[in-house]
Amino acid sequence: VSSVGISWLIPQYTLIAAAEAFIFPAQTEWALGRPGLIGLAIAVQSAAAVAMGLALPHLRAWVPQTNINDGHYDLFFFSLAFGCAGSSMIFALVPTRLWSQRA
Repeated sequence: VSSVGISWLIPQYTLIAAAEAFIFPAQTEWALGRPGLIGLAIAVQSAAAVAMGLALPHLRAWVPQTNINDGHYDLFFFSLAFGCAGSSMIFALVPTRLWSQRA
């Protein structure tokens, strides 16, 4: 059992909130200026990332309702990081391949 309090989560959530505040509006504006399916793919990827962030806290074994020390916040944040890294790779690779095929 850990004696770490919930206040140690404040910096992590602050960084996540700051990232969302800067990334999602810029990504949406950039996607709206792209042709056809590229903009749609970016919008779908962004919505999937938000949905994953909203769905993961409902895993009761990872984020418990009673004692914060019984949870697996490491799995929660690793899942979010893995999802963001995967979507970043898609965001970087798919438009590059589509644009190179058009040239």
